Amino acid sequence: MGPFSYDLSTFLFRLPPAARPEILKHYQNAVAHAGWCVASPAELDVLFDSAERARYANLVIWRMQALLEERAAWGFPQLAEIERWFVALDSAPLGHLGPGRCDLSWQA
Repeated sequence: MGPFSYDLSTFLFRLPPAARPEILKHYQNAVAHAGWCVASPAELDVLFDSAERARYANLVIWRMQALLEERAAWGFPQLAEIERWFVALDSAPLGHLGPGRCDLSWQA
């Protein structure tokens, strides 16, 4: 478990984009019963963007460690792919609950 925005964005980005607003509404209703308030859509955009960048940075760290310690052949291709994600993230406008900007299915 991490900050709510990290966990929530991770969960939402794995759902079909069309389903995300409704799921978020259910989440907002559930936490409202506990007296919590979820950030505005504009604030969520920034939080989710930050969470996405943190995921990418975490992947870079582990790929670099594998390259330095094990000379892992897969390291450079995966770093190149992560760089592509950063470029796409930098060029994409923030969009409330928009599609996740990378495919994390290969990271296990």
